[in-house]
Amino acid sequence: KTKEIRIKVVLKEIRTKKYEIKKIEDGKILIGMEVGTTIEEIKESLENDENTIKIYEEGKEIEGTEEVKTGERIKVEIEGEICDEAIIILRGDINCDGEVNVTDKTIIKNHILSKEEIIDYRKYAEDVVEDNEINVSDNTKLGN
Repeated sequence: KTKEIRIKVVLKEIRTKKYEIKKIEDGKILIGMEVGTTIEEIKESLENDENTIKIYEEGKEIEGTEEVKTGERIKVEIEGEICDEAIIILRGDINCDGEVNVTDKTIIKNHILSKEEIIDYRKYAEDVVEDNEINVSDNTKLGN
């Protein structure tokens, strides 16, 4: 007698070789994608089973060809249980609209001039130069 056993390994944490996952004070961020990256593209880049990945904007699941924005949440959900999650960060998309434009440049400028302080996950979107500082170099790169 022989018996065949099939085992399916399901990753419970977000894994990718294309983007960066960083632990921050209050969770994780997924960073490194370009403006215009779609949900499909992110799911394809992950090592996780695509069926376990869900992306949410303000608590509502979004799917398909929609472009991601800073602040959306990516979660690994298995049988209704959230096993892992991270906040999506697009460098330069500080106001969380999925675009990099003059509004974002103004936010960085105000931050540099101490008129506005960004203290939440958006500070990672501000670090356009990727040197762990928010300064004139970020403002210049964003302008270019």
